[in-house]
Amino acid sequence: MNIQYLKNIILDKVNAIPTVPHIIRRLIPMLHDENTPLHEVEQIISMDIAISTRLLKVANSAYYGFMKQVTTVRQALSVLGMRQVKSLALGISVLESMKQLSGRQTLDYRDLWLHSIGCAMAATLLCDVCNIPVKDTAFTAAILHDMGKIPLNGLFPDDYAQVIVLRDQNRSLADAESEIFGIDHGDVAGWLCDLWKFPTLLTDPIRNHHKTLSLADSPSVMTGIVCLADYLSRAADIGCGGNNHDTAIPYPVCALLHLNPERLSELRNRLTTKKQQATSFVDATL
Repeated sequence: MNIQYLKNIILDKVNAIPTVPHIIRRLIPMLHDENTPLHEVEQIISMDIAISTRLLKVANSAYYGFMKQVTTVRQALSVLGMRQVKSLALGISVLESMKQLSGRQTLDYRDLWLHSIGCAMAATLLCDVCNIPVKDTAFTAAILHDMGKIPLNGLFPDDYAQVIVLRDQNRSLADAESEIFGIDHGDVAGWLCDLWKFPTLLTDPIRNHHKTLSLADSPSVMTGIVCLADYLSRAADIGCGGNNHDTAIPYPVCALLHLNPERLSELRNRLTTKKQQATSFVDATL
């Protein structure tokens, strides 16, 4: 399939979505701006009832476990913190956009979203363990890392059925996508990041999380975190991103983050205990 033709169709469909991309574009410049006034963030999120409602449901879910109910966006900003709310709102906004492109899905949408939440939790855990300060950026990149699968699958279901055939022959999903389309879901997600003017710190790991071993230069730490978080979410059996075979441990990425196999196994076990939290997050947003 012609890649430019594919890209034009996907971006045209995304541009035709009425409300959500507008919210995404307004949230992006605020993501790393510590001086953004609280009322501006509150106003943008409150513009969309579906997004603000889902944000409050997540804030009140077992994922956070607050004793007192969170009833307003302003209260969510107070108890969760500005950076976490901006990351959550962006993730939920993109989810809403992608749902409108889902079409006839071959992949299980709930399982895919659950895998993404597991990946975001793993990325946060990795930042804590590796003393990496950009935890909210890692959370956002991880939660969005598979967003390219939805338009690729939803807008081209017959072609994606061929991807599944190849996957069932013990190929990785990304390799199967590359054979059928000439690109994989990371490339598609990268197009969306460019369209919405995501910062490089977010775009690179989303686009390259399956290319960590083939990049001309060493992958960035953030790309390594998302790649390893993807592995950990699969290893902990939190949702399913569409792969149905065991994934090898990405040892070069472990070396990049100074993690030995024993520490990696410990992290996988810790993440496994958080499966119910991830499920409560998904139940609040779907």
